[in-house]
Amino acid sequence: MFTLSDSDPFAYLQKSYDEMRRETKNKVGVKYFTWSAWYSSMIDFIRNIHKELPKETWDNSLLLNRTMEFYKLLLLLQELTFMGYYHSTIRELRYILESALQSYYLDTRTKFSLNSKIERARNLYGVRNIQGVKILVGSLGMREDVKEKITVLLDSLSDLFHPSDEEMLKVYRNVLQQVTFNFNNELFNLCVSHTNSVFDVVLLLLIGEFNSLTKAVEKDDILMRWLKLSKCELTLSTLAWD
Repeated sequence: MFTLSDSDPFAYLQKSYDEMRRETKNKVGVKYFTWSAWYSSMIDFIRNIHKELPKETWDNSLLLNRTMEFYKLLLLLQELTFMGYYHSTIRELRYILESALQSYYLDTRTKFSLNSKIERARNLYGVRNIQGVKILVGSLGMREDVKEKITVLLDSLSDLFHPSDEEMLKVYRNVLQQVTFNFNNELFNLCVSHTNSVFDVVLLLLIGEFNSLTKAVEKDDILMRWLKLSKCELTLSTLAWD
């Protein structure tokens, strides 16, 4: 643990990060590659988008522009998780999910320009809190079972995101573990499963907004294989697959 007598706090941090990464890699098996696999898969998906959709659509879609941001954030999610910042990973995942849902809502409710949609986003009532986002989900043109699964995912991310009484007890019972770099198998697995679930929703929304992407995705064997491995049930339910 770093103390005031250490001359180089950055060297301490780098050493801690390297040790955490090695420990994580040794303990989690193939799950170690979750984020790099998603990063590669999103490249394939974005390539399909470029082939299927005209530039005008890109210029006016909030969801497409957000997707490019989410793609970059995958590397951040990986590094945060490898370094043991599990709750920071969860916070970023909630941001991704809520941003995707708001963007889909605005894209499908209005055909105005991107600037007009951004202006309307400022006036969306209540979407800056979890109940507001749930109301937004309820208004989406999706099957009720799909909306229910998205709501359950939002609740799970919110429970992990907010400083609850249970979280306070964990800190109180083991302060040292909270302030040092320690691998936590339970939290690591939560980061993996929630990453898969959140990006499952992102792909579902993209396919829902742009139906022309369906056939392109179905023909992409590598992408389809990854969707099955990561158990993207919502996206797969909209596709033809064996």
